[in-house]
Amino acid sequence: MITKIIENRGMNHEVSLCPPSDCTGCFACEAICSQSAISQFIDKEGFRYPRINYEKCIGCGACERTCPVINPIKKYQTGKIYAAWSLDDRIREKSSSGGVFSELALATLRKGGVVVGASMDVNSGYIYHSIVTSEEDLDSLRGSKYVQSNISGSLYRSISIILKEGRVVLFSGCPCQVAGIRSYFKDCENLFCIDLACHGVPSPELFKMMFDELKSAVPHLEKYNFRQLKMWGSCTSPNIVVSNLRQPVLLTGKYTFYQDAYIKGYSLRSNCYSCQYSSVNRIGDISLADFWGIGKMRPIDASYKKGCSLVSLNNERGAYLYNEIKQALFCEEREIEETIEGGNTHFQRSCDRPSERDSFYCDVKSLSIDELIIKYNLSLISKPTIFNKIINKVYNLLRVFFRRK
Repeated sequence: MITKIIENRGMNHEVSLCPPSDCTGCFACEAICSQSAISQFIDKEGFRYPRINYEKCIGCGACERTCPVINPIKKYQTGKIYAAWSLDDRIREKSSSGGVFSELALATLRKGGVVVGASMDVNSGYIYHSIVTSEEDLDSLRGSKYVQSNISGSLYRSISIILKEGRVVLFSGCPCQVAGIRSYFKDCENLFCIDLACHGVPSPELFKMMFDELKSAVPHLEKYNFRQLKMWGSCTSPNIVVSNLRQPVLLTGKYTFYQDAYIKGYSLRSNCYSCQYSSVNRIGDISLADFWGIGKMRPIDASYKKGCSLVSLNNERGAYLYNEIKQALFCEEREIEETIEGGNTHFQRSCDRPSERDSFYCDVKSLSIDELIIKYNLSLISKPTIFNKIINKVYNLLRVFFRRK
């Protein structure tokens, strides 16, 4: 427990933040501090945590009252579940799953609102939550980012200004980030929140290490996509955009170790292994995810191979948002059990902590990427051969055939 007794105007005030092992890095505490006494520091694993400057702290306790770990936010029971995707193939091809987030974002922007989500700075290699005010800039928020995004106190304050102007804000993030936003803004009528099904978040510094080496090997790299957006289901197949090539290039070889370490749970933040938000009870007005397992419990009368979103409407506000875009979607009501059994286990429980996690980040400091790959037996993506392509094609045809039967 981070604790200190503060002498202020003749009174003693005990100020404490949640234990680092439980801290999610939402930084609602930094945002609420009127004295700018809380700042971010990067620990030895590369994760960001709050630090109190006791020279500035007046012991008001606002940080404690706003922390969603110390004061858990009320969750909503999962409501209606839909399999859905945008009817606009151009949107669907730019999206990780079915493009439902894009449709919600477009509807918000067209009504004069703003959208807040994770975007990547290709120059630094860091992921930041940022504010988008135009359709032209929405691409930066599309696509999954398998690394913890930074949310600063200044972002909270910028959102606050927008809300005071009477504009609608659509916030999208991991459930713990949504919890921080909801705790800071309380019940704000113009703030709508989307929480994303989350496996956990790796260290930003781990990703930056890999990304910097990748940029050195590919000097004309313009963009990094954590997934192949045109091949739904390839959740561990990143691709890159290179300035002198027309099409994105599948990333193969040693730089794909990051994805496997993430999937195996070696690189996640400590609190992710006991996440209070890995549950069918959700923190956002709407929950979005890939609809893994679609069609396994009962057939769906449409082709979902271009991407399918799971949509959970968790309250009346979520239902209101969804009804605003429903005409732009294919949607069919399903059951939450279908996706849990199909692989979306994070609607039920958090990721198990593997024993390799204890030493992984120590080795990141001392070993090369090649040595990490060998020691942790990390799987790499290799270039598909003609034989692989034929096998995959036959497999997909058989899967379609038996599904129709």
